[in-house]
Amino acid sequence: MEIKPFRYLLPDLKKIEKHESFFNKLKENYTLQASKKIFHPVKEAGIIVYRIRTQEREFQGLLAGVNLEEYLTGNIKKHENTLLTQEENMIALTLERNAIIKPVLLCYPPEDEIVNFIHHQIHEREPNLSVHFPKSEQTHDFYSV
Repeated sequence: MEIKPFRYLLPDLKKIEKHESFFNKLKENYTLQASKKIFHPVKEAGIIVYRIRTQEREFQGLLAGVNLEEYLTGNIKKHENTLLTQEENMIALTLERNAIIKPVLLCYPPEDEIVNFIHHQIHEREPNLSVHFPKSEQTHDFYSV
């Protein structure tokens, strides 16, 4: 499967007073927050190495685009049957916001090349964005590539 770069926005954390509250409500308030110029587009399309750190463990992965054809041909397997009304709601929200707020999660068998790439990004430089959530005791780190 070929992963593809995509255009994304990063929030300016200096303009956000309460990070946890802001991000918890972002799904509903994205259009309003975007109008306040809180988000800044990256200069060019890319992918993001994403890490979530908790007290117990770490989760790592990539935020990237994939070709819809991969799903249509069965290379991306469904794990659930989504209700038609939910699909229609996500389409409407995407069109309204002109953005995808909740990406689709894909799992894959371990690949040395991907593991090494993620490890290099995380351990060789600082994240472009790091947000700590005290209530859940999680830190989310984003590395633009």
